[in-house]
Amino acid sequence: MYKKNTVFIVGAAASIKYGFPLGDQLTDDVSTMFGDYGKGNSLAERFRKNFKILGQEDILQNLSNKFAPQQIKNSAQKIHQGLHGMRSVDRYLQVHQDDHGIVFLGKLAIASSILKYERSSSLFKWQKELTNSGISTKIQKHNLPRNNLEKNIENLTNTWINMFFNKLSEGHTIHSVENIFKNVSIICFNYDRCIEFYLMELLVITFSLSRTHAAGILSTLDIIHPYGTIGDSVNREAPNYLPFGNTGDQKVDEFILAERIVTFTESTANKSEISEKIINAASTSEVMVILGFGFEEMKMKLLKLPVHKMGTIRNFYGTAFCEIDIGKAVIKEQLNKTFASNIKGRMFIDEFFKKIELFDDECEAMLQKIQRQL
Repeated sequence: MYKKNTVFIVGAAASIKYGFPLGDQLTDDVSTMFGDYGKGNSLAERFRKNFKILGQEDILQNLSNKFAPQQIKNSAQKIHQGLHGMRSVDRYLQVHQDDHGIVFLGKLAIASSILKYERSSSLFKWQKELTNSGISTKIQKHNLPRNNLEKNIENLTNTWINMFFNKLSEGHTIHSVENIFKNVSIICFNYDRCIEFYLMELLVITFSLSRTHAAGILSTLDIIHPYGTIGDSVNREAPNYLPFGNTGDQKVDEFILAERIVTFTESTANKSEISEKIINAASTSEVMVILGFGFEEMKMKLLKLPVHKMGTIRNFYGTAFCEIDIGKAVIKEQLNKTFASNIKGRMFIDEFFKKIELFDDECEAMLQKIQRQL
């Protein structure tokens, strides 16, 4: 269990070992979805192939009910070409925030890509094997094809969510498991749902809970997705329920799915619900654990506290894998600008910097080093 109020800030690198992409790879995927694959390959055929996981027979026809065919074609071409220069889907959608066609198709492509990665992930394969066999809860290493993304997939017991769950469950029995997520919240900048999915499965198999009971307990964990999420993978009664990896190829409404992805502009709207949740979680924390996070300017703006909430000295533990000293110094200054105020004076700032620890480690190695301090 976590004795202090702890906020986890999670970035894309924290999901690599489950088989999910970094920002560059996702950008390439989205760009490729709208590329021209050669003669005779019509736009309708490309859309049917690339959005197959949504279970739609003719998705282009569905889109034509809302957008003119030429607008769809132009927006697809712009995304394909534009992402080669931007290298970030989030930033590209921010630049074109007033172009509804680009924003919609960009969101839809992100959601579809994430569903595909969920289905090919080590978590999906493990859960499927567990369900089919019904004889073992041991989490095995999977012999998956070792392309650039999958080469880092390893035994799930050695990944950070499993370590996080083990820390959470310390001292808990089936009689106290309702309080397992006390003092913990998560700000997750990833579109994927591996945290919710894996924690749900671990609750079920560790404490021998029904899925309904486990879902109720998981609902007490505050997980904030500043960029939205493609649906609820846990509560099968939820109106936005969407199975992890879209098991069973259920038909997904492309318009509703795209709306669930949140752009930077939308998440920073004045007093948006997401913004308020981030401020509340961050400002009340005593400890911040930062995992696989890139400290990009857009994301730091989303985390920035208002001046009147910057008076707390807290401990920061963050991964800064392969960062040189000057890079770590820049990160510390970013944290200072985001969570502290120079109005408090030099002594406050000096004390603030002393509480920042950056580790040249991956998520799992850092968590092992700081477990006793959490």
